[in-house]
Amino acid sequence: MIRAFSAALVFALSCAPIIWASGARAQTVDLALPANAVLTADQVQNPHSYVLPLGPYAQGGGAGLALEGRVQLRAWRLEGRGLTTLQLLQPLRAQFLQAGAKVLFECEAAQCGGFDFRFDIKVLPAPAMRVGLGDYRFLALQLNAETHASLLVSRFGNAGFIQLVTVAAKPGSTPAVQAHTSAPALAAPGVAQAVGDQAAGVQGAAAQTLGAQLWAQGRAILADLEFTSGAADLGAGPFQSLAMLAQFLQDHPNSRVALVGHTDAVGALEGNIALSRRRAAQVVARLVADYGIDTARLQAEGMGFLAPIASNRTAEGRLANRRVEVILLDTD
Repeated sequence: MIRAFSAALVFALSCAPIIWASGARAQTVDLALPANAVLTADQVQNPHSYVLPLGPYAQGGGAGLALEGRVQLRAWRLEGRGLTTLQLLQPLRAQFLQAGAKVLFECEAAQCGGFDFRFDIKVLPAPAMRVGLGDYRFLALQLNAETHASLLVSRFGNAGFIQLVTVAAKPGSTPAVQAHTSAPALAAPGVAQAVGDQAAGVQGAAAQTLGAQLWAQGRAILADLEFTSGAADLGAGPFQSLAMLAQFLQDHPNSRVALVGHTDAVGALEGNIALSRRRAAQVVARLVADYGIDTARLQAEGMGFLAPIASNRTAEGRLANRRVEVILLDTD
């Protein structure tokens, strides 16, 4: 077992076995975690792919190492007021280095690329992993020729969070360095141009993250939401747009938003307004239940078919018009 100690934390009682591929045989190393670390997620996909960031997010993306093999994602939560991300990261990094790992890239929040970097990398959904956009650290490691790992640590509220991704590739495989630009486009099909045209001097919605859209335009479309046809039931998800909106609200605790439902022009106005409001209310309920957002900061409204962003004469246009938008209510 590898052990490391911090003035603020004792790393010893909780161990996480890490698989390191070595030639034809796989070995395990016990990574010592803080005694109060609680495992919140453990996912294994084999085979699967993972892009390991090798640099900060800049100009629409960043450099990454394209890996394929056994991918394991784990996350832990640690209760502790005053805990810093450096206190979380240092002992873990020391254990990896002691075991012979090589640091490929390391950054802190703004140095990583802030909001854009956070949403350009693979992160387990809340509540398993939470990331404070101004208070996180990232570490990319090469354990040996076939095995790589990444560490993401963050503080959120009175808790610390750790995410560990390990990728054990097939012996003899050669990972490729590539530019990765996985930040999600949030505009629905056929909507990006329409939304972008409404904000002179601002990039189109498809090129921006949800937070950037809210700040620049005061609105954003939650385009990945799925509702039962003709009904208000929101699908199980997870939906990345809701995770991004929840993160924005958590990082801006004084902000308030309105969720506004919209429909196509099929049917009577009164029924469409009621349906669109019920769908918006479902989004509010999901933000409260899954992300702990205070209901006082959210309101649900319905516009029916009164605010189209595309023509209702085509199937594509009607699809674009059936949407839920988030409106930033801040006035200063």
